[in-house]
Amino acid sequence: MTEFDLILAFGTSFSNHTGITPKRPIIQVDFDRMALGKFHGVTIPLWEEIGVSARAMVAAIPDTTHPVDQRPELAERWAIWRSEKQSRLKDDQGRVLMSGYLGSIGFSFSAAMGAWAATQDRDAYRGRKVVSVSGDGGFRQYLADFTTAGKYNMDITHVLLSNSQLGKISKEQRAGEWPVWQTGLHNQSFAAYAKLCGGKGIRVTTTDTLLPALEEALAHEGPALVEIITDADLI
Repeated sequence: MTEFDLILAFGTSFSNHTGITPKRPIIQVDFDRMALGKFHGVTIPLWEEIGVSARAMVAAIPDTTHPVDQRPELAERWAIWRSEKQSRLKDDQGRVLMSGYLGSIGFSFSAAMGAWAATQDRDAYRGRKVVSVSGDGGFRQYLADFTTAGKYNMDITHVLLSNSQLGKISKEQRAGEWPVWQTGLHNQSFAAYAKLCGGKGIRVTTTDTLLPALEEALAHEGPALVEIITDADLI
């Protein structure tokens, strides 16, 4: 991204975390006008169907153009990246799994299931408790995964912060000085759902019951969920 001459962005945009130099031109094509220049300023915003635009641009490229084939360089960098990932596997210091700035909603419990499954054939990890933490909005995205955890008796404790709201989206709306809109959630009892799936479910509504609930869930051999009712305004 630091060596480009021009970015052609077809049907895609940029996140707040995308580091793109303002010294290079960007042509962004999208049928959704709201996506044009939404998070990152572009040189030419083009409101158009991307297939039509792409064909027009290809037709306009002169025959004298001789682009450099960068695929060998990309393959080399890909190999370096893969090698770095392999070397990091040897440096095990109790790694924490996160989706980072990607903001992948529903990541937490699914990642915990993957961590549990990946460590069952390794003596160093067998019997180690897996703990995941998420909000209610994220957990609701893949609610049925808890049935799988119950089926295989996965030793996972999930700490669920339930504020009946898509908190991250509300925060972004406030940051943009917009009214909070359509982020409220109508939740059932997640603790009761955990029990229906064959796990342990505990609902926490007061601070004095929080620590005992966590201790009870961690002591349980199998999937457990601690549903902590939180205040949506405390962000």
